Amino acid sequence: MANQKPALRTGPRAVICAGIFSSGSTWIFNAVQEILRHAAPGMPVTPIYMDSLDDANGSDLWQSSRAVIKTHAPGAFLRRFAATEAVPVILSVRDPRDAVSSLMQRFFLSFDQASDFVLRASHGLPLLIEGVVPDDILVLRYEDGFTRRRSTLADIAEHIGVMLPKAAIAPIAAALAPGAVKAEIAALHDQGVFDDRPPLTQFDPNTHWHPRHLGDGKSGKWQSAMTEAQAGALIERSGFLRPIYGLEPPHPVASGKTVRFGPNGDGVQYLGEGFYYDEGYKAWAVKSRADMILPLARPIAGALSLIIACRSDVPIMPHDASPLHVRVNGMDAVLTQVGPAKVGGRITLTAQVKALPVTARLTLAFSLPPPEAGNAPVPRSDRPSATISMMSIRLASAGRPPKI
Repeated sequence: MANQKPALRTGPRAVICAGIFSSGSTWIFNAVQEILRHAAPGMPVTPIYMDSLDDANGSDLWQSSRAVIKTHAPGAFLRRFAATEAVPVILSVRDPRDAVSSLMQRFFLSFDQASDFVLRASHGLPLLIEGVVPDDILVLRYEDGFTRRRSTLADIAEHIGVMLPKAAIAPIAAALAPGAVKAEIAALHDQGVFDDRPPLTQFDPNTHWHPRHLGDGKSGKWQSAMTEAQAGALIERSGFLRPIYGLEPPHPVASGKTVRFGPNGDGVQYLGEGFYYDEGYKAWAVKSRADMILPLARPIAGALSLIIACRSDVPIMPHDASPLHVRVNGMDAVLTQVGPAKVGGRITLTAQVKALPVTARLTLAFSLPPPEAGNAPVPRSDRPSATISMMSIRLASAGRPPKI
């Protein structure tokens, strides 16, 4: 890690393990406890679940010398506590579609139940990290397989400032392996801790394992667990999670690469707020304002040309009268239509910027005018006067930064 913290024998007074449901947060919660126990075996560790402060968890927190706090929906108190006490935070994130699918499969929830469960709880997560200095946050992405890597334990120990003996890593990893956790859950059933009640209503207070806690660990499961319309609606509703889940999509875009949208494309990872799933076109359509973030394989500067393939329910006219406006890193792009187009048909546009400052990431802002007052059955801010559905986008040409 770039910013290594001074190693302590006993560990910090508190550690916060926050995460989207089904993102491996319980694995982290148990890993932190085990790391602290191995670092200072004689000192107790207090496991606490806390979204908001109450008499029970507040008493546990104030009386504990080493508290490990798990949360899915961090409230105002916990966010202030993290910020003012410089508490190390470990945040686990996962594609919201897979998080919802996992809840549906493990706990027999409907799509509506699972999506409401995930999204309502997660609203506090961006607020939590906004108040904490970056060095106090370790973000772990479920898709990276962090629960299967022993190096994750060393990363966590370093982040919370604990000197973890190398000899301790193997037994901790073994105790948290899927087979060992399943055996532990089975033992809790045998001991009467778990019964036939719905699995989400019961958990072990020390480990926070639920009955049926472990899933299959697969990514992309949403493609068979929900409809395209459900997946699109979920992406639209989860735009607030982009700062913590999709700030830097995992696959940088190289010059000449075509990013495709729709059910068979990989473009969804680059979408920000303001896109919605257009089932008719099977593509991502622009609301009155929509954002897209493209991390680049190498920095660029100077002239930039993007090729945008889309569909529109109105003709794309010359730039000064076009219903679609595009800004690239805050700069207006000049749009030019390539070839003829029909209403509702495919249109190819070039979006050009002449003097882009050196950057390793493109932030694209698409905007459409709102409808005239009185003509829309939904609020003006929620519906554009035209529909532009994104099919693909390609970084056609870009200048290189000057050599220094």
